[in-house]
Amino acid sequence: MSPQKPNFNREKWQTLEKEIRKLNNRGKVLETSVLTAPAFHFNIKIETIGDNINEYGIDILIPHAFVKSVLTEDIRGRLSL
Repeated sequence: MSPQKPNFNREKWQTLEKEIRKLNNRGKVLETSVLTAPAFHFNIKIETIGDNINEYGIDILIPHAFVKSVLTEDIRGRLSL
């Protein structure tokens, strides 16, 4: 799990996840694998969630973007990316 900006999570990301569910529910799709990862731009300041002053000193980085890769296997064993 990773923090996301509210508008991104409610709009684009939600739409993408719905489309992946539709893809997975197709009759010829046997299995769907999804890889999701955060992306950080080194030239942009990274925002955090948390309190670095508390006893645990935990800050959670908020990614600038995310990447998602979807791999499906059909009923004949063919893979599609």
